[in-house]
Amino acid sequence: EYQMQVQQAMQMQQQQHQHQHSQAQQLTAQQLQAHQLQQAQLMQAMQIQQAQQQAAATAAMYGHTGSPAHQQQVGGDPLTEFCRANGVEASVEQVLRSAAPELQARVMQEGPLLGGNASEALIGRVKRLMGQAG
Repeated sequence: EYQMQVQQAMQMQQQQHQHQHSQAQQLTAQQLQAHQLQQAQLMQAMQIQQAQQQAAATAAMYGHTGSPAHQQQVGGDPLTEFCRANGVEASVEQVLRSAAPELQARVMQEGPLLGGNASEALIGRVKRLMGQAG
């Protein structure tokens, strides 16, 4: 009877060991899958970055800066660059943008906006130039 108990205990121990081993194999497979997924995501991110760099290089080579709407978002047009460089508020920039292109050019040709408040200086310049034109 003692021998049977020992045998049963050994069988139970062996079954537990097999179960633990099986769990360890499952965990390892899951870890491998997670690692492979992570690697795939990393590769995808690198490919996207490369594609963006190639697109930017191609655009620079051919002098393309995108559509006018894209230029406004990026700040590629002279009016946006002028307003950003001078610290003009967006609402005042929109007022200048709605003015005639000739007036926009004259405003920018006069150079940097001087004074404490760039937006007020821009409005003053526009009014003065509009008075000269009319």
